[in-house]
Amino acid sequence: MSLSTFLMLLVALVLVQASCSQQEDEPCDDAGSREQDVPFLEVYRSSFCQPFLMTVDVYSEYPDEVSYIYKPACVAVQRCGGCCGDKGQFCAPVEMEMVTIELVKISPSIKESTMVKRDFLAHKQCECRPVSIS
Repeated sequence: MSLSTFLMLLVALVLVQASCSQQEDEPCDDAGSREQDVPFLEVYRSSFCQPFLMTVDVYSEYPDEVSYIYKPACVAVQRCGGCCGDKGQFCAPVEMEMVTIELVKISPSIKESTMVKRDFLAHKQCECRPVSIS
């Protein structure tokens, strides 16, 4: 962590603690925040570029199978997201794996349903990379 980032965090924590001490009717916890508030460091850490559980549309992953109905139509897989702290960078996967998910595939034309397994790409590790200008 750079010195400037550390100083910004320190100033933010002091401001949070000061605002809590001014609120006499709402006691602060040890982290310096009111009970219903999410602590700054938790928000800050969870906003970094990292894998998050995201909903992926089955048809966007399998566009050739739009004549079928899948249940569920969306599945949850780990995908990269979050902030990089620089507008010249984006959050990208560096390690991925295939995850097999069981779905119900319905064929409306013959009114039949079967259990099928479909592979989805899951992101295991992410990093900030420069945005390429084209």
